[in-house]
Amino acid sequence: MKKRTGFEKLGRAAFLAALFMLASSPALASETKGNLSIEDYYLKDSSADGYQHLFTTRLKLDMTKLDKSGLWAMHFDGRERLNLGTYESSSEDARIDVLNFDYSGKKLYIAFGRVWPKELSTERVDGVNAVYQWEKFGVGSFFGLRPDPYSEMFTLDFVSGGAYAYYKSDSLSSNAAFTHTMYKGAIDRQYLYSQTTYVKDKISLLGLITADINQRTKALALTNGLLEVSVKDAKKGVSVGYNQFKSVQLYASTDEEVDPGSERSYYLAGNYRLKDKYNLFARIEKQNRDYTSVEDDYKDGMVYKTGVNIDSILRTGVNLNLGTSLSDGFGATHNSYDIEISRVFREVFQLVMNGSYNMSRYTTSDTTRIWTYGLSGYLYMSKKWTFSLSYNGESAEDYTTNSLLTRLTLKF
Repeated sequence: MKKRTGFEKLGRAAFLAALFMLASSPALASETKGNLSIEDYYLKDSSADGYQHLFTTRLKLDMTKLDKSGLWAMHFDGRERLNLGTYESSSEDARIDVLNFDYSGKKLYIAFGRVWPKELSTERVDGVNAVYQWEKFGVGSFFGLRPDPYSEMFTLDFVSGGAYAYYKSDSLSSNAAFTHTMYKGAIDRQYLYSQTTYVKDKISLLGLITADINQRTKALALTNGLLEVSVKDAKKGVSVGYNQFKSVQLYASTDEEVDPGSERSYYLAGNYRLKDKYNLFARIEKQNRDYTSVEDDYKDGMVYKTGVNIDSILRTGVNLNLGTSLSDGFGATHNSYDIEISRVFREVFQLVMNGSYNMSRYTTSDTTRIWTYGLSGYLYMSKKWTFSLSYNGESAEDYTTNSLLTRLTLKF
């Protein structure tokens, strides 16, 4: 069994200390607000290329109003994996995703520990994040040691810092940030990030871009991007979008050169609600992989999706979702057919059953057929307690996969 590092022990100690304070102090418990969740995930995968038999426990705790002012909060999110089989992985069995305290004043926000910088979900540091905010505007900065990207452990090798600004109103939310990452004293990555959401009446817009600075040429180029415009009302809606993805080049922490190509997709989607009971939807998407290592015949593809959502079949309260997806390109065709059935019982318990069948034909190999199936239950025991259990399975000719997820949540 692996020995826990000092940082892992610190995370576990902080979590247990928080639970002890909450349980042992009636005064604190009456003032403190927050959420506690305990999640267990079991996975057994018999595929020959990577047999996995794992059990993972995840603990998440958010505590607010730690003092009389109600401005201090504590956050913890960590997991530990138990290997029940012969699966080998370079990643650590224990991970701490979040461990920090924060202060949220009227003008000043500050967090220290392992933090996700506010308004910047692409970075995480063992350090500090400070924000000065007005009614709609805010400016912030962060600095610290970046967790090892492969093990998530505390390390002195990576340093990350940056600054950002944001604006929020009833209809518009937008931010822009710059991040500078070092590895052992050399520049590893520099990039710009921006996200914008606009919702007004029937129109909504979502935009996201990441642009990296090439450390050899000093040129700025788009790495990842997303743009979607939707027009919707109570009965119908239309969305059109564009998505681009490129691999990120790191200049100091790795010697590997990534392919400078990209993946792009353009899509058009729509839905129409018929008789307030049937919701028809469809989507068409053109995909492209522009890599030098990919032959021309394998660069383009099309995806067609359609289906229907039916509310309360024959007034039984049973909801039915049916869908199909057909894709052709990249040297293969994939056909999938999906079904989901759900029902809520007395607003206390929800039962969801789902299944799908996927058939893939490849130009260079045999046809494969995959069945997936699942069953989930959500029990709302009270306003404070929620319990859920989900089982999912996957079966093919040469492997089977089974997983079980349980989650207990307490709001206090």
